[in-house]
Amino acid sequence: MSAICFSVPGEPKGKGRPRFVRKTGRTYTDARTLSYETLIGWTASQAMGALDPLEGPLCLTVTARFTPAASTSRKACALMLSGEIPPAKRPDPDNIAKAVMDGLNGVVWVDDAQVVSLFIAKRYAEKPGLDIVIRPYVATEVDSARERAVA
Repeated sequence: MSAICFSVPGEPKGKGRPRFVRKTGRTYTDARTLSYETLIGWTASQAMGALDPLEGPLCLTVTARFTPAASTSRKACALMLSGEIPPAKRPDPDNIAKAVMDGLNGVVWVDDAQVVSLFIAKRYAEKPGLDIVIRPYVATEVDSARERAVA
């Protein structure tokens, strides 16, 4: 299997905090987060076509593209789009990853526990969205060197 690549349109969003029902103590996902995860899952299903959910260890790479604010000066905007000013703003990368992984459950993979390698980056771009790449995990020399260094 080669890589599965696709893009999700729109400003990236992070996974919202779980909500609680005081009476029953049950938790639920808010509607905004659920809607975004559904969009991610639908886009992934288009990329998957007739493929069944993947099995085995996987690597996930996510690039979150944000647009500069409309009030940003031209000079600052140019620096943002060139990568000299990174988007050190919300949502946090881990919350973006959670939304993506939950949205891909049962669509791209059986369970998000299969993801053994995760890379997420935030960038400024003219068009907002998420670029997602899923690859099968293959042990590399770098992984072996890290394991030897830790041991």
